[in-house]
Amino acid sequence: MRLHSSSTLSSKAKSSTTPSKPSRSPLQTVIITGLWTLCFLGLFDVAINRIFPYPTDPLAPRPSQLKTYFEYGRSIEGKLARMIGTDDRSSAVLAKAGWLDPQTWSPATLPPNKNLLIAVYGMSFSEQIAEAMEKLDPRLAFRRINAPSAPPNHSYTAYKLDRGRHSADVVMLGILASSIKAMPTLSAATWQFEVPSMYTYPRYELENGTLQAIEPKVHSLAEFRNVLHDPQSEFVKQLESRDRAYSSFLFQRNWLDQSAIVRLVRRAWAQRHIDNLDNSLHTAEGFADTEMSILQAMVSDFAATARQDGKFPIVLVFNDKGYEDHLIQALLPRLGTEAIPYVSTHAIAPASNLSNFVGDGHFIPPVNDRIAKAVLTVINQSVPRKKISK
Repeated sequence: MRLHSSSTLSSKAKSSTTPSKPSRSPLQTVIITGLWTLCFLGLFDVAINRIFPYPTDPLAPRPSQLKTYFEYGRSIEGKLARMIGTDDRSSAVLAKAGWLDPQTWSPATLPPNKNLLIAVYGMSFSEQIAEAMEKLDPRLAFRRINAPSAPPNHSYTAYKLDRGRHSADVVMLGILASSIKAMPTLSAATWQFEVPSMYTYPRYELENGTLQAIEPKVHSLAEFRNVLHDPQSEFVKQLESRDRAYSSFLFQRNWLDQSAIVRLVRRAWAQRHIDNLDNSLHTAEGFADTEMSILQAMVSDFAATARQDGKFPIVLVFNDKGYEDHLIQALLPRLGTEAIPYVSTHAIAPASNLSNFVGDGHFIPPVNDRIAKAVLTVINQSVPRKKISK
């Protein structure tokens, strides 16, 4: 009993003299955890940039999917700067696409082995229909004026600039539902964030029922190259005041472009920003009246002036994923009242049926063939063919 008692006293004595570790306060724990988190995020950021570097050469082959993924969130100016070389020849193909320059459009006359020249103004959807039509009828020739995801502003302006420059008997205006959101913009650079093009076009407004164009301050790649490094340029100021898709956080290049984490955040912000613009112009009930009034005026002027020039006008209405048949429903009153020939995809390949589309949003080849046949039917019913020269 004595031994037990003395050992107990001894252990108590030791415990009382052994210093205890000071406990951290909640604030200290938060600070230390935060510092470690920042440290690991910094290492992650550096590692991503080292492991998945994006090529700086505008003419370099397309990089891997992971390199592209971590590049999506770079600022628009940062991405455009990588696409623009010292001259047009050293610039990326996408940088040269879509500029409104009639001098580069061909053919302007009917080739000797063809019997009908068709001028097509639109986007890749229009291009694919033209290709399908040419396969169905090799006697057709096409003057293609397209731009990546071209909004109606671009296609309508291309048609106007092209009047009197060709001998086509048929003119076709392609309108894509998902590009309606770009009508209140001046450049493809502001609303195609992940893979921006840089071509420009007017923004149209209605004044007393008449279309009025707001011309962009830049009209060519050479002009764009000159203003790209000038944040105070008149073009950037115009985008700030007149382009509804413009956002300085998304557009302007700065040191934050070097951070992979910031690029991921910026990409998510861009998706929300463009979705908000789209939702302000299109809801589950259809498109906003303001933009549709402008679009209807474009369609009317396209058809009226084409007829004045002795040409047969056709409006191609592409109802793509997420837009149901809202575009054709908005245009039908004007198309019907003015007897404007048209082909709409909603009756051929409903947008609600996802099997009609490939992964990038375009129609599958069999659908393009059906649309092409419908367009050919409209043409063959109204337009005589020329004799093929031998």
